[in-house]
This record gives sequence, C-alpha cells and structure tokens, in this order.
Amino acid sequence: MEPDRSIQLWEPSATQRLAAPYLAMGYSVSAAAREADLVERTVDSWMDKPEFRVYVAQVRAELIARYDEQFEDIILSAIDLERRAHMGEIDADSPRAKLAHDTLKSTAYPMARDRAKGPQAGPAQNYIEQSKP
Repeated sequence: MEPDRSIQLWEPSATQRLAAPYLAMGYSVSAAAREADLVERTVDSWMDKPEFRVYVAQVRAELIARYDEQFEDIILSAIDLERRAHMGEIDADSPRAKLAHDTLKSTAYPMARDRAKGPQAGPAQNYIEQSKP
C-alpha cells in the first residue's frame, strides 16, 4: 500500500481557538494562557508553529474588521471634539474634550489609517488642516 501524500490543511484545535483571540488582541503568551485556562508552555510552543502564528494573524484581522467601523466612529468623534476645543467652540478643559484628547493621544489609529490609505488625506490630515489658523 502506498503512503498517503495528499496535502492536508492545518486546522487549529479547540484549545488553540481559545488562546488565539487573546494573542490576537495583544495579550502576552502568559496572559493569553491564563485567560484561556491553558498551560503557558503549551501556548508558547504553539507560537513556534508558523501555522498557528498565521491563524493568530487571521483572527487579528477578523477582529479589526469587525470593530473597525465602530472604532473609526469613536476616533472621528474624538477628532471633531479636539478640533472644536482647539477652535474655542467648546471648553478645552471639559471632560469630553479631555477624553477626546486622551483618546487621540493614546492611539496611533488616525496616522496609521492615513498611511494605509495612501497619499490622499485621511481624518488625521483633515484634522491638521482644519486646525490651522
């Protein structure tokens, strides 16, 4: 009998599916293992496998796609509030203006989004242009 030489597609195990979302969200191996109730050494060994790393990247892309629109709305609202505070339309020391400023300061989302979209102006560039005196 001849050996089976067919190509088999890799599929993550049920436990790998538990850990992958945590890794995709940026948790450390240790934290992902803890959250998924797994042994850290096991999750660490999975990270040595290219198939698992590709799977984690796919999960990350799915998470980003799922929340991208909501996150963009939050960022655009923060950009608008920051612009209004800069223009004196709202009090820059108000809780909403401070939250908007902290939100924008804590994320590279607008700049990363603009770079990903190419040379056309994105929300961050529009904000910069609108804020000029």
